[in-house]
Amino acid sequence: MNLLSSSLPGVNTAIQTIPPSTPCQPNNPPPTHHAKLHLLREHDGDRNWDSIEDTRTCLLCGSDFSGADIRVRVKKGKPVFECPAILCRGTLRHFVYAGNPLLSEATWSDWMRVNTMHVIDS
Repeated sequence: MNLLSSSLPGVNTAIQTIPPSTPCQPNNPPPTHHAKLHLLREHDGDRNWDSIEDTRTCLLCGSDFSGADIRVRVKKGKPVFECPAILCRGTLRHFVYAGNPLLSEATWSDWMRVNTMHVIDS
């Protein structure tokens, strides 16, 4: 377990982080919210994560959730992000910006990108 001092001004707490150069270990405790936000920012190249409370919608089950709700597990030394809904197999690539895609340009673009990727993967 690595502990790094928080780089936020006025915050003197230590946070658990998983550095990009160090693979995740299966026996480590779940990441803190700070570490999870760092991992989401590092591994989600399609969406911005401004806060751990940013909401997303899972395309497989339709549930809305925050970054804090996303389950993180380790597979072959790398983090895997899973939908928090019970029995849903959604992963990071299935999470899109929450909201009505007909009312938000960012949400529409995200839904279309994932839809195109899903067709290509099939």
